[in-house]
Amino acid sequence: MKPTESPPAFMGAEWFRKMQLELMLHTFARALEVPAPAVRGMSSEKLLRTFAAFSALQASKALAEPDGGVRKARRLFDGARRLGQAVRALPPFRHVGAMELVAALYCNIGIAARGELPGELVMGPCYFSAFYSPATCAFMRSFDAGVMSGIAGDGSLDFESRITQGAPCCRALFTLEGDLQ
Repeated sequence: MKPTESPPAFMGAEWFRKMQLELMLHTFARALEVPAPAVRGMSSEKLLRTFAAFSALQASKALAEPDGGVRKARRLFDGARRLGQAVRALPPFRHVGAMELVAALYCNIGIAARGELPGELVMGPCYFSAFYSPATCAFMRSFDAGVMSGIAGDGSLDFESRITQGAPCCRALFTLEGDLQ
């Protein structure tokens, strides 16, 4: 059956946003082999700020490692892909289109996303652009690519432009592995 349903309304609820952000935070911390900050009792807004600041700091540290963060970026992609697969496998999301699901998840974290999966994506405004340098934004592509691969199928995410580099929005292309040439 081809996915045709809209994302469930509960995706925008406070409890769902908190759960999503906690899963993202723990996935990120595990991938980078660092302890996650304590977030118990935080609102979704505070969790979002905490994740943005924590991920910016830890991505900068990973980039300063001798391999330039390559190993941790791979771990981040793998963890995010598993997270995307787990979300996709949940009954409320099985028949939601890949782009609709990604757009709803991104909306919860302050990113407007539109386009096609696979295909061209436009993202912006982006909450994280106030926290990330161009280098940390490029590192975090591993998280985005992993989540999208878990939801839409394994693929590659290549950015044409980024808000953190002065563009008005981020533009990227998500290509499924079988479509790579």
